[in-house]
Amino acid sequence: MDKYYQKGMSLEESLKLVDMCIKEIRTRLVASPPNFLIKIVDKDGARELSWRKTIEDVAANVSLAPLEATTAA
Repeated sequence: MDKYYQKGMSLEESLKLVDMCIKEIRTRLVASPPNFLIKIVDKDGARELSWRKTIEDVAANVSLAPLEATTAA
């Protein structure tokens, strides 16, 4: 998944990458965690953003096409 990381990614791009990572964890690990808590740490401090509770939460948000388009540019 590190091939999709870019310095200076927007919050939206970062969340797409997080969702891709969660989907990959659920695919690879037999005993994957049921929930994920997403926190943001930036120049403004640390804050809790959201929960990803189910596979449907992740699957609904994951699409490689927009990320691949931004990484190719």
